Amino acid sequence: MSQESASTGLTGAYETRGNYRTNMTALGVRPGLLRATSGTPMDRLSFVADDGEVYFDAPIAELHSVGLAEMNRTLEVWEGDKRHRVSLAPEGVLMGNIVGEFQSKSLATQWYDYLQPLVGSPPPGVHVKKPLSRGANIGLGFAIAFVVLVLVILGVVLLA
Repeated sequence: MSQESASTGLTGAYETRGNYRTNMTALGVRPGLLRATSGTPMDRLSFVADDGEVYFDAPIAELHSVGLAEMNRTLEVWEGDKRHRVSLAPEGVLMGNIVGEFQSKSLATQWYDYLQPLVGSPPPGVHVKKPLSRGANIGLGFAIAFVVLVLVILGVVLLA
């Protein structure tokens, strides 16, 4: 982990501020702390929001299918059939993704490299969805912008 990830040294914990993504909109962002601990009875990964809500806390060996999404700024990790998304863009969700395109190794990539050899395999019968590609993210952004533009134009025409 780089200097952007805090290491306590004594407990073997790595911590990074991030945003848990409950959905793909800005309304679904919950700021908090992503933390990996070792030296306890088992290595664990958790995300605790600033308001104290625990979004996940699991042994790393029970997690599977680590991936990178949103232009390599969001870490995806699966716990059973549930996908957890944590945006690790230090400049914020949108600007961090744009700025991240010009960085050689994002925080999410560092976490991916750390977790990849530690996680287990998907359980039988669990369908793991791949993270959206860069092109899919750009296309989705244009589609949303187009829909918003059409709604604004319709609103102006109907109110005129």
